[in-house]
Amino acid sequence: TFSVSTTVSTEIKYLLILIDHQDAEALDLTGNISGAGDLTISGDGIITLTGNASGTGDVNQSNGILKANGSILKDINLSGGTLQGSGTVSSVTSTGGTIAPGNSIGTLTVAGNYNQGASSTLVIEVDTSGNTDRLIINGSANLNGTLRVSPSTGIYSSQTFNFLTAGNISGTFSSIVATNCTT
Repeated sequence: TFSVSTTVSTEIKYLLILIDHQDAEALDLTGNISGAGDLTISGDGIITLTGNASGTGDVNQSNGILKANGSILKDINLSGGTLQGSGTVSSVTSTGGTIAPGNSIGTLTVAGNYNQGASSTLVIEVDTSGNTDRLIINGSANLNGTLRVSPSTGIYSSQTFNFLTAGNISGTFSSIVATNCTT
């Protein structure tokens, strides 16, 4: 259990790591994480990974924010919290929680498959200059749940935003909502 607010820049080899980061401060992991076993993330904290995570086992996230700004060569099982960042992850199965590409507007790459369940939300930020968050999926995308579009303040007119690409797309979002909009 971690309850620290610091920067860790060492290589961590593990059998099982449980990160229950409750502090309002951020935990920055700039080194590499490798080994056999699952990486479990819970708690309300913010964890930023700018190094690489590899090995056998999965990343199981149930709460908090994981900023994947490095390379996570493990499958991510998201049951709560938020997965965001501008890095690469192996695959994502989200049964709950939020996927928010980038660190503001940016791109998150999924090297494998992406499965978004009925209780999950994909948040896409857009701006008046035509910039958008992007979720690039090299494998298949199975869509469900909510798409939440979050536009920056400004005037939009007849703009198209390409925010998701995948080798194959099945399913649809069950709801689409826009936040911060006025008429």
